[in-house]
Amino acid sequence: MRKNSQLRDIQSAENRSQEREIERPKKESESIRLDTAKATERAANAEREAEQERLARLKIEERLAARRNSTVSLCERSTSIEERVWSLRN
Repeated sequence: MRKNSQLRDIQSAENRSQEREIERPKKESESIRLDTAKATERAANAEREAEQERLARLKIEERLAARRNSTVSLCERSTSIEERVWSLRN
């Protein structure tokens, strides 16, 4: 009887040890999943921010292009006027 009790105690201790060993990878796995989810969220935020910056650059480039076009147009008009004045003088 005493040996049976000791054997049960040993088996129970081994079972608890095995259960702890089984739980450890589960906890590590959950931690890895959580870290992965956080990293994915940070990556999505970075992509969103990069897209916003790209759109802002495009808007700036459009405004600059419009200015360049109007400047070129003004220069062309100025050249045209200068050519007319020059032709009138000669």
